[in-house]
Amino acid sequence: MTPVKIHQIHYDEASRLAVDPQFIALDNSDNPRPDWREYWPIRQFLLSHTLDENTYYGFVSPKFGAKTGLSGAQAIAFAAASDRDVVIFSPFVEQASFFLNVFEHGESNHPGLLPAMQQFVEQAGLQIDLARVVCDHSRSIFSNYFVAKPAFWREWFRLGEALFTLCESQASPLAQAMVERAQYHQASGEVGIKVFIMERLASLVLVTSKFSSLAYDPFALTRTGIAASYLDEDM
Repeated sequence: MTPVKIHQIHYDEASRLAVDPQFIALDNSDNPRPDWREYWPIRQFLLSHTLDENTYYGFVSPKFGAKTGLSGAQAIAFAAASDRDVVIFSPFVEQASFFLNVFEHGESNHPGLLPAMQQFVEQAGLQIDLARVVCDHSRSIFSNYFVAKPAFWREWFRLGEALFTLCESQASPLAQAMVERAQYHQASGEVGIKVFIMERLASLVLVTSKFSSLAYDPFALTRTGIAASYLDEDM
C-alpha cells in the first residue's frame, strides 16, 4: 500500500471545521494572494517541504467532497492501492467527454484561455498543439483533484512557477492576457485566466510526459446534473 497525504485547503473557520477527517488541514486563512486561488497555498507547501519519493501528495479545495461525492477515506483507499504516478479524482464526466480535451473545454468556458495557454506552453519549451491533443479520462483533471508522487509534482511545479513568474512580471502582452479577468460563476465573480490555466497544468504534464495515471471511475463521481450526463438505463 502506498502512503497517501491529501491536504485540504481551508480559508476561514467554517472551511477549517469542514476539513475531511482523513485529510490534512492546509491553512490559507490569511489568503495573501487570492488572485492565485489554490496555487498560492500549494506553492507555499512545495517551497517549504521535502517530499517523500514513495508517497502520494494531493491538495484539494474545501469543495472536494461536494464536487466528487467521495469521502476522504474513499479517496485515500483508492489511491493507496495504486502503483501509478498519478491518481485522478475528476468529477463531471460529461465535461471531459463533450470536448476533445480540457484545453478546449477551458476555451469554451473562458474565451481567450486556449490561445494564451498555447503561447505559454511554447514559451515553456513544450512542442504541442493544444487544440489537437486528445484527453481521455486518464488525462483529464479538473479542480486539481488528483494525488501524485513527487516526480510528477516537480514537473507540475516547474510549469507552475513558469506561469507564476510570467504573470507576476506583467511585462508582456501574454502576461497581460494571463491576468485578464474571466467569469468563474456567479458566487465567485471573476478570476484571472491564469487560474484556469493553472488548473490544467496537471493534464498538460500528462499529455507531454510518460507519467502513468489511474482515474477513479468518472461515472461513479458527481456530474453537473444536465440530462445528457446520465446514461439511459433503458438503453
